[in-house]
Amino acid sequence: MSRRQQRGRRKWPALRIRRSTHPREAALHFVVRSQLHTLSLAFPPVSNQEAEWIKKDPGVMAQLADTHIYVVAKRREAFFENFDDPADGTLNFDFKVEGIGDDRATLSLSAIVGDVEFFEVEFGDKGVRVWETNGHEERLGVLDWFSTEKLLWDRSRGHPAVSGLDRFREFLTYELLYVGISKSSDAFKRLVVNPHHKRITILSNERPAEPTSRVSDEVILLFLDIEPLQFRTLEGDEDFDFETPDSMSKDRVVADAEKALVNILQGKYNEIRFKQYPKGSDGLHGTGLTRYAYSINEDLLLTSGTTSIRGCRSRGSVAGNGADLIAIEGDQVQLIQGSDIGS
Repeated sequence: MSRRQQRGRRKWPALRIRRSTHPREAALHFVVRSQLHTLSLAFPPVSNQEAEWIKKDPGVMAQLADTHIYVVAKRREAFFENFDDPADGTLNFDFKVEGIGDDRATLSLSAIVGDVEFFEVEFGDKGVRVWETNGHEERLGVLDWFSTEKLLWDRSRGHPAVSGLDRFREFLTYELLYVGISKSSDAFKRLVVNPHHKRITILSNERPAEPTSRVSDEVILLFLDIEPLQFRTLEGDEDFDFETPDSMSKDRVVADAEKALVNILQGKYNEIRFKQYPKGSDGLHGTGLTRYAYSINEDLLLTSGTTSIRGCRSRGSVAGNGADLIAIEGDQVQLIQGSDIGS
């Protein structure tokens, strides 16, 4: 039985509260403080090669300015193939990953261009771009663009122009190689803009899964943002005013989340595995939380050896039903399968 299966069958134990009838204990309160943290992609997954192309783009840098957790992963290279003529207002083509399969995708050009009078569609095996033009072959700007990974990301998030591609969850499966954190700058600068030792090591040591691909095209970079949702339950008659202390700052949540992911997934290139987690000086252990947990609010699957964690996208701030949960209570940490939550 795999590590994920073993952990997944353990239940998050219910909290037991003793109610006393002793007069001196009658006014005592029991406070349960819990946090559920959701990890979401702040930008579409991007290959290492594509990251080199966009690393000086001011729009990309602004979008990733507040991210601090990053994942270096790997999957066979994806391609677009067999395009139909887009004359009917739609662009149909195959999405293909060798070893996984292919699926038909459709882009609604009318949903992309809206009221724009003149536009041009540029497409090839690695991407699609829809341009606004002046009607005389001069391009005025990009209306939307779709790399292979962005198309999957857009499909999972319900982009109005993207349909078909019903196997998108299969294609959004990545082998996790490394989880990292950037404390002094954002994750994009730490991993891409500045030289990064682990990224260079991975590109030097990994072999392409397909002989016609480069490692740089198979290595995928994920930039994660985190959103905490705090719950407080009070047993008793008096009102208490709870403030989130400085020890619950986002820096602590980010530091703890990185350790949780490393501890559970044991990335191949993570030399430090945080075996004492959840104990640590800069995380959430010992801050007064009764329970806390992490889930991924994306339709992707991260695998590492015999362990994997599945995300599930919802339109709210909490991951959807079916998302696995890294759950911490006291000194205990466990990975709970989404299918077991609530059962």
